Amino acid sequence: MVEKTYRVTGMSCASCATHVQKAVAKVPGVAECAVNIATEKMTVLFDESMTGFEQLKKTVEDAGYGLLEDMPSTKRVELAVEGMTCAACAAAVERAVKKLNGVKSASVNLATNRAAIEYDTAQVKLSEIKAAITNAGYTPKDVEGEVARDIESEKRQADLRNMRIRLIIAAVFSVPILYIAMGHMIPFVRLPLPRFMSSHDFPLVFALVQLALTVP
Repeated sequence: MVEKTYRVTGMSCASCATHVQKAVAKVPGVAECAVNIATEKMTVLFDESMTGFEQLKKTVEDAGYGLLEDMPSTKRVELAVEGMTCAACAAAVERAVKKLNGVKSASVNLATNRAAIEYDTAQVKLSEIKAAITNAGYTPKDVEGEVARDIESEKRQADLRNMRIRLIIAAVFSVPILYIAMGHMIPFVRLPLPRFMSSHDFPLVFALVQLALTVP
């Protein structure tokens, strides 16, 4: 048995973590599985002769999430690359960067003149990656003049912003629903409703209004 830790992407709540944990626990060879929503980490105790990272990754992806090997020294950055004029230029930049020890992946988009690079900070520095691009005959620049972005960090921030927006929208529609559906049940207080929304006189309207507020 071996115990390994991975990073799970795409989780937004405790039920997501539970869903992933149950899915992985069913994989043959897995003895224990624990998922932490706060750290986005999954610790698995499994028999390497029966399963491995690829099988675990497929299981997590089938559940609707992503799985990455936990490599704290790995960083993903995006650089602007000037001087490229054709697909051969983009390929040359990719080859130059991939030759460096510690570079795990490099993808160059000629249309946007951007290079997305994943590398091990313990083996190679960003300055060395830039030097390799320069030596290949092109000019690397930090995106928009800023320090090269940590793409994964930005994605997490975007996910959090999206969750806040969804929470606000849910609250905006939930309050009226609670008022309409439960207001008349509050002891000693009868919250007023227009007569056309009365559950006794116009039950269909009463139901349709709640349905309309629930759908969004």
